[in-house]
Amino acid sequence: MVTYPRYAVAFALAVLLIAAGSATIPSGDSARAGPQPVVSSLGFGATFGAPYSEVTVALLITANEPGIAAWAAEVSYDPAALTATGCTSHFGYCNATFAPDTVRFTGALLSPILGADLILGQITFATGPTEGQAQLTVTDYELYNAQTTAAESVTPGVGIVTLTAPPHIQGDINCSGAIATNDVTAYLAALSGLGPRSSAGCTPPGAEFRTHLWGDINCDRSANEADPLALLLHLSGDTIANGICPDIGSPLDWPPD
Repeated sequence: MVTYPRYAVAFALAVLLIAAGSATIPSGDSARAGPQPVVSSLGFGATFGAPYSEVTVALLITANEPGIAAWAAEVSYDPAALTATGCTSHFGYCNATFAPDTVRFTGALLSPILGADLILGQITFATGPTEGQAQLTVTDYELYNAQTTAAESVTPGVGIVTLTAPPHIQGDINCSGAIATNDVTAYLAALSGLGPRSSAGCTPPGAEFRTHLWGDINCDRSANEADPLALLLHLSGDTIANGICPDIGSPLDWPPD
């Protein structure tokens, strides 16, 4: 019984490439010399972003002579921090919803993949509320030599997505860096379910930011219509007297009682 690699389409196209005479196996002095592998790296570029936003991660390969003619890879990620919303493959096809925590790429080419730090594909993620680092791993892959169709091996690198929130200042609802009437407007829009965040990484009112309830302007332990009213009072020159409440305009880097 004849068996084929799991990614049969990619393998078959690689075989057709050889049958068509597009590549020949070198011999003698022209043979590939030394221990240099065909694939010397498979991994990710460093990625930085913010919570409540989007980030794009690149899957990179370094392929030496004679290159790679067919390939497949599965990239797994932490679904608690990231959600794949789309993907692109520069040399084939991708499926962003292959599994709840996995994106799948496949590809086959008439001209081999050859070069350093080439982008095989990219994944777009929506980020959740969590700051810190989220890890990506290549959990399965197949890479086929452009001359022999032999499967090449490599130790994939780990990808790290670092998410850092912008400064959150009490009363600066849209994280613009200033407190103004547009923060009142943003708050009312958020309460109605219509308000987009104007800054990547800005926490929506009613969600926690570093254990503080973001948008709780009057510190009554809730985010509601009383808070934009408190903002309006502040903008008109009034003040809020509350011993546990951070002053409007102060950074929120402290945990409440």
